[in-house]
Amino acid sequence: MNFWVCSENVGYVSGWMRVDGSKKEVLAFDNMCNRTVKGDSDWVKQEIVLDIPRESTNIGFGVIFNGNGKMWADDFSFQVVDRETPTTSCPCSPGAVRDKAAQNLDFESD
Repeated sequence: MNFWVCSENVGYVSGWMRVDGSKKEVLAFDNMCNRTVKGDSDWVKQEIVLDIPRESTNIGFGVIFNGNGKMWADDFSFQVVDRETPTTSCPCSPGAVRDKAAQNLDFESD
């Protein structure tokens, strides 16, 4: 997931993305806790890279806002990357799952 964020006098801003399985278990997660935007910033591109296992049923995403300032977020997008692209995570995220047989990564098929 890619998106752009701009901030004014914030505590911090960070994106989050979670991949769930059919039993509501978390299969992959990143809340960018080690890559936050703080204070004032011009538009900054942010990225989260997670594997989407075959058994995944839901993808949730958003932006965490902390503080009293202002923030803007724009141009959220998803794209398929090759296996050489490292997944992102932070110390509070469960480990990434690498399913060699992942399918439907473009969400186009049943």
